[in-house]
Amino acid sequence: MTKFTELLIKVRESKHMTKTEVAQFFNWTPMYYGRYENGYLTPQGTNIKKFADFMGISEKQLKEILVDTIYKKWKGYLNVDIFRFMLRNWWR
Repeated sequence: MTKFTELLIKVRESKHMTKTEVAQFFNWTPMYYGRYENGYLTPQGTNIKKFADFMGISEKQLKEILVDTIYKKWKGYLNVDIFRFMLRNWWR
């Protein structure tokens, strides 16, 4: 489990919400939301703000968590310079 998914589950549980209720909050299907909790999807673009608001943290804090998550996911496939280049251009 990644730091993002752990935090997402912790926040959801602290709000006493089910996955279905969170999916409704985001206007998504439960299956789509579940992909985030299971680590198959990582927030990008406008979803970053939605998740930051839901989690009660700033977008900057969430991006720092996501950098760690993405790096762990891809570190065996990319060298560090390519990874940094991709992240710089990802949040423009």
